Amino acid sequence: MKVNKQDKSHDCCCKSTTFSSLQHICCGDKVKVLQSGGPAYTTCCNDESMSVVTHLCCEGKMVAKNTNADDCCCGKTTMDAASKVCCNGNPQPRYKPITKCCLTLSYNPDTHICCNDVVTKKQNNSDYVCCGNTTIDTNTQICCMDTPQPKTGNQTNCCMKVSYDAANFICCDEGVRKKTSPDDTCCCGSKYTFNPDTEVCCQGEMPQERIGGPVLQMLWIQKLRFFCKNMLQRNACK
Repeated sequence: MKVNKQDKSHDCCCKSTTFSSLQHICCGDKVKVLQSGGPAYTTCCNDESMSVVTHLCCEGKMVAKNTNADDCCCGKTTMDAASKVCCNGNPQPRYKPITKCCLTLSYNPDTHICCNDVVTKKQNNSDYVCCGNTTIDTNTQICCMDTPQPKTGNQTNCCMKVSYDAANFICCDEGVRKKTSPDDTCCCGSKYTFNPDTEVCCQGEMPQERIGGPVLQMLWIQKLRFFCKNMLQRNACK
C-alpha cells in the first residue's frame, strides 16, 4: 500500500500515516514521540514509547527501574539478573555457584536446604535431606518422626523416634526389643519375639514350637489350649 508522505522528512510508515524515525516511533500502529536519547534509547511497551534507560516493559506495562543496571522484570518490580534472582515475584540475592528459591527467599544450596518452605541451615555440609526442622545425610542417618537418628546398617528402620537394626531387633509396643531368634518377626508379651511360621505366642509367654502334620498339630493344639487357658492365638503378633 502506497502512503503519501505528510512531510518531506518522513521516512517510515505507521499503518496509514508517515513519520520521521529521528523524532518518532510506531507503537501499536500509533505514532509516538521518541524518548530522551533518540531511537537507540527508545522502544515500545504495548502502544506507548518507553525509555530503555529508565524503564522496563513488564507484562505489557512500563515499570520504572530500581537501578540503571536492572535488565529483568520480577513480579511488579525490576532487578539486575547478574546480582539478583527472582523468587516468586520477589528479587533476592544471587549466590555462587548456584542459587535456589524457597518460596520468596533465595538460598545457597551448599549451606542451606528449603525445609517445609523455610530456609534451614545445614547441620553438616553433607546434609541434603530435611528431617523436621533440621537436616540429615541419608548415607549415615535416618529420619524417625522428624527426629534425626543414626543408621545402624543396611536394614535400619524406625521404631517411633528411635532407629534400630531390623536384622537383630524388632519394634514392639514399648520400644526396640532384641530378637530371640534371627528369623523372628513378631513380639510376644513383654519379653519375647517369635516367628509365626514356626511358633505361636500364648498369653505373652515363651513361644511354643509348632508341630508338623495335621494330626499331630491337632493333638498339639488341644494340649496347648489347656496351657493357654483357651486363649490360643495363632500367627498373632503381640
